[in-house]
Amino acid sequence: PKTTLTASLGVEHDLEHRVEDYVATSAGISGLTSENFNDNIQRTRAVASAGAYYAVSKRQRIAGDFYYQQLPFQRTGSTTAYFNYMIGF
Repeated sequence: PKTTLTASLGVEHDLEHRVEDYVATSAGISGLTSENFNDNIQRTRAVASAGAYYAVSKRQRIAGDFYYQQLPFQRTGSTTAYFNYMIGF
């Protein structure tokens, strides 16, 4: 097939997490707010991805993927998109 869809669901879990290893400071950038690094973190979090790729030819492919993950601090999430064009040789 020329077009293929992909998807995945999962969880990630922190086996060890030491908050004291994190430091967030900025003396040169004004307007930044500090991150709340406390022991109240979410140790098990959801992750998911969805994407597709299209085979332009035998050696060329266009792909796009979206990734979502829950973050350990402040119960927020992160979404990232990747798009690429691949040429084999």
